[in-house]
Amino acid sequence: MTNGFFQRLRNAFRSTGPDPSRQLFIDDYVVGGLEVLPASCRDWCAQQIAEIARFSAQHEAPGDAGWTDVYVRPASPASIADLSIPFAPAVEALGRRLARIEEVITGSLTAPQLIHRARAFGPSPLTAVVLYGGEGLRLVGSIELTLRSDEAEALAVLEAMAALPSPEPLLVVNWQRGCLARIGDRSEVEQFASS
Repeated sequence: MTNGFFQRLRNAFRSTGPDPSRQLFIDDYVVGGLEVLPASCRDWCAQQIAEIARFSAQHEAPGDAGWTDVYVRPASPASIADLSIPFAPAVEALGRRLARIEEVITGSLTAPQLIHRARAFGPSPLTAVVLYGGEGLRLVGSIELTLRSDEAEALAVLEAMAALPSPEPLLVVNWQRGCLARIGDRSEVEQFASS
């Protein structure tokens, strides 16, 4: 069964055209609990990380069998869309610092779908940043990250994000590991990349 899964994945990538090493498949699993927010959300994120830890401790199942309840995080007080980051200059800024990944796809392995409003950059499809254009590709609607490779590649992507023409610094949060870093703060970014 596993071999069939990987064969379908290879076939799906082959059928779309470009070199599979320059395609990024992205979904919630690939992102893995990472979120990019305005730095003004820092205190809220720290409170949420503490609340998640408290809730987790209160709902541990006996025998290390998981948890008896799930914490549902509320919506953040601000989003990337609220920053009105211009899309074309953001794409240009990342393109000067990171290799462009030709295609961003999502969906299923048997029916991958090209995301036309996405632009991805990074050293590999395992470690990349994706900008999603809003209506008319005028402004950045959201930003996603995948940091599944080594620390050096993660650091390269996080440092390149400091060049985005944002009116305020950005914040990257790893909800699963309970850590965060302000983009542009070298020591925070290094610690985040190594965690």
